[in-house]
Amino acid sequence: MKTEKYKQSILRSPELKNINKKIKTKKYKLSILRSPKLIFLKFLTTTSILRSPKLKNINKKI
Repeated sequence: MKTEKYKQSILRSPELKNINKKIKTKKYKLSILRSPKLIFLKFLTTTSILRSPKLKNINKKI
């Protein structure tokens, strides 16, 4: 993730609302981004992430 704003948008997405309740530190945010569900975020470009069907709710916010 290139910007804090983008990270926050992902973390606020409906798909992750249960995880959101547990978020307290940057370290935890990073572990979420490394989680199996989001593993693709590690190696895709921002453009590819924005085209991802799984994240279409996020796209509307950006």
